[in-house]
Amino acid sequence: MDAARVSLSQLFLISDMVIIARIEAVTERSFSLDNKPTVYAVVSARVSSQYKGSALKAVEFFQDAHGHAHYEPGDMAVVFLDELSAEHQLADVGSAAGVSFVSSQVRNTEHRIAPGELADYEWVLASYAEPTTGMIYPAAERSLRIKETLLRMLGSNSTNITESALLDWENIGSGIQLNKEELGYLLALTRDPARPVNLRLAILRSMSRQQLVDNTAWIYLFEHETDENLLPVVRSTQGNENKVFMPYLTRLLDNPHDEVVEGAARAMAHPAYSGAESEIERLLKRKSQRLNYAAVYALVGINSEQARKILLDAEANHPNPKVRRMISARMNVLS
Repeated sequence: MDAARVSLSQLFLISDMVIIARIEAVTERSFSLDNKPTVYAVVSARVSSQYKGSALKAVEFFQDAHGHAHYEPGDMAVVFLDELSAEHQLADVGSAAGVSFVSSQVRNTEHRIAPGELADYEWVLASYAEPTTGMIYPAAERSLRIKETLLRMLGSNSTNITESALLDWENIGSGIQLNKEELGYLLALTRDPARPVNLRLAILRSMSRQQLVDNTAWIYLFEHETDENLLPVVRSTQGNENKVFMPYLTRLLDNPHDEVVEGAARAMAHPAYSGAESEIERLLKRKSQRLNYAAVYALVGINSEQARKILLDAEANHPNPKVRRMISARMNVLS
């Protein structure tokens, strides 16, 4: 399995060399090790800009990781490298092949740079690099610099940069103090239709966990998002269930798209939505087994007296035996 995601700042911190480079080749290189023929993949890259380590114009490196990054010739990427020390398991291989560096990045930590993203990557990496003056910043100024970088990353058009910022923000938590203007900026990001909805919702969930927004932030999305974005909005309320969402979720039970209806029903599988049982019951009468199951899931989650009464009636009378069996199994769990 791939390792858990690691942020840009974490990769920068643990690496000996950080560069933006164009991948020139990924080749199987043949050489002799202890008089035995050996083949090992080597990545060759041309350095575009460098932020850590000894200055080089070009570099070759091994990839030493399960599920390593799949670079292809022509890729522009941020590459994080370690020098091959004498103790490294690839030290002898590197010496024989003339390769001095190794990357341990796995697929979910690679940073290919798409068109239009280069300026953001350059800015972020420069902010991580140590000042050339060797100046040590006071704690208050360091905090401001970290916040500036975080906000710039959250507003980036690069999905990878934004996701990286969310990882850092999760680790820092309340260590970053945001003023009213900065909170307004982040809230505006969650409402920007030009940005991917999943990233906007990730920012919103992070703000919610830190109690920086209330439930009206979701209500805005319910009222303004396009149909194609409604399903992720609905799913994002799970874990943040609240009575205030009930009229919006109930309304979606009549949506023409079954996947939205199913999502809304499953999002209501919580005691907070007691009072919506009769609306959810209508899904048990639909011809779609998928929606029947969603209704059962919702009613079990609500677990009110009315919900149990509806389930018992459907267990005895629903025309689909698969639905009846499912209700029986779920009711056994409840009891």
